[in-house]
Amino acid sequence: MFKKSQNHLKEMNESYFVHMLAAVKISITMIIGGILAFVHAILPSVCKTSASERIKNLNNLIDKRLQK
Repeated sequence: MFKKSQNHLKEMNESYFVHMLAAVKISITMIIGGILAFVHAILPSVCKTSASERIKNLNNLIDKRLQK
C-alpha cells in the first residue's frame, strides 16, 4: 500500500502534503456540491446551477492537475 502511494505521488509529481491539500479541496467541493444538489432536489427553484458549476470547475481543476 505504501509503495503504491509513493508511486502515485511520483506520477503526480507532488509531495504528500501538496497532494493531500488538493484531495481535501476536491473532497470539500464535492461535499458542498452534493448538499447543493440535495437542496435543489427539494426546492427546484434554488441552487439551479450550483452543483453543475462545481462539477465543471472540478473537471477543469483535475484536467489541469493531470497535464502537469
